[in-house]
Amino acid sequence: FDVLNFYPASSTVARIYSESDPNGELVSISEVFSESDSTPDPASALFRGQVTVSTDPGSQSPADGRVWVRHGDSLFVDYFGPGGGATPLSSSSASLTLPAPTPTPTPVPASGPISLAVLGITFLILMWWRLTRTQRPKT
Repeated sequence: FDVLNFYPASSTVARIYSESDPNGELVSISEVFSESDSTPDPASALFRGQVTVSTDPGSQSPADGRVWVRHGDSLFVDYFGPGGGATPLSSSSASLTLPAPTPTPTPVPASGPISLAVLGITFLILMWWRLTRTQRPKT
């Protein structure tokens, strides 16, 4: 994992990565008062940083602020402590369940009323064919 450390020695650094993006991102984190209050608090043991979790495979570039994830991936965090260091001081993981991808229908533009008429005629022909092939009970 050869990524330049762009953080000053006074920063606390974590690396966030996924199974799809094993290099992930280095993130500067700060110890804060609470999840909703970003006031610095050196005794809270609650750290806050920011990274974008993206489903775009182009999000694998180093230092772009994004971590690429796919359906079923887990997110991992390595805590490097002040100045980054070379070896994580602690690690953690979290399961991330992304919704299954939904296919997006591609609209096909109709070329006016003629296309609709052709579709209608095709439908009628298919219905007629089905009716003529259906077995009818004998009376």
